[in-house]
Amino acid sequence: MRMFHRQGSVVAFAIAGLLAFALSAASPRPAAAAPLIHKLDQKGVKKFWTKQRMARAIPLDAPRSQLDDPGIAARHKLPKYISQPVPNPAATPFRTAGKVYLQLDKKIYVCSASVVKAPSRSLVWTAGHCLRDPGRHGKFASKWVFIPAFDEGNSPFGGFAAKALAVTRGWAKGNQHYDFGAAVLKKANGKSVQRTVGAALPFGANPKYKQGWTAIGYPEEKRWGKNQWFCASKLYKRDRRIPGGGPDSIGIGCDMNGGASGGPWLTGNGRLGAVSSYIYRKGPDALYGTYLGSAAKKLYKRVRDKG
Repeated sequence: MRMFHRQGSVVAFAIAGLLAFALSAASPRPAAAAPLIHKLDQKGVKKFWTKQRMARAIPLDAPRSQLDDPGIAARHKLPKYISQPVPNPAATPFRTAGKVYLQLDKKIYVCSASVVKAPSRSLVWTAGHCLRDPGRHGKFASKWVFIPAFDEGNSPFGGFAAKALAVTRGWAKGNQHYDFGAAVLKKANGKSVQRTVGAALPFGANPKYKQGWTAIGYPEEKRWGKNQWFCASKLYKRDRRIPGGGPDSIGIGCDMNGGASGGPWLTGNGRLGAVSSYIYRKGPDALYGTYLGSAAKKLYKRVRDKG
């Protein structure tokens, strides 16, 4: 299995790397503790992200892991799924999703994220590894910007710099079950991101696993370009192979890859219920998302008013 994470990190963002890491001592308890909230100094961030730098940014993707899931297709039949570019990223609900540019250890990367409905109107949700490296020695990202409805270089709503990033203690201890987090954005031209976009996804913690899911993101490897993409699928399987304790990840039929990481998963009633996290190196076209359970709900409550 390979997961969407940056190359050369202390912990390769894959199950093989997680098994090598000391996760056996991890438990759901740390995720319930106070989250880590990191304030950003974003001076010069707009000048930093030139078109040239944005073009050079690479997906937060891991080196290929030697671990795959033998026999997975025999145990779980992959559902039929839809995978195609979004015709109009400025339409609802696709306009809530956007591209993230960030810097980690002087390297520049891309991820995906989405605007979440909040009292501050300044909140976006994404994968934890798009905010901070996992583990006790992990570092937070910098130069973090969100561009809603980005499509082939077009930015219909402009860009928003983050002023704070937040993850759970579980993620800070390297527990893959908590690969999610939030960014609090600055206003742009005097307007919040939610007001500018004119839409936001309701936060839907603890959704049903067995239902239809729609994943949105910006895959960039192989045949994909710089456009927004979506997959629609029924539940494929719940992944119970991740150690450390926590809600099972969700698998759906989808062929998106690096760059889609952190993108929203919409439930059947249009709520945010998961975020894209990883894929297996070998096996059927399945994408796995981090389930947003009680720990995600607690993090949301802590950051929803910040803005």
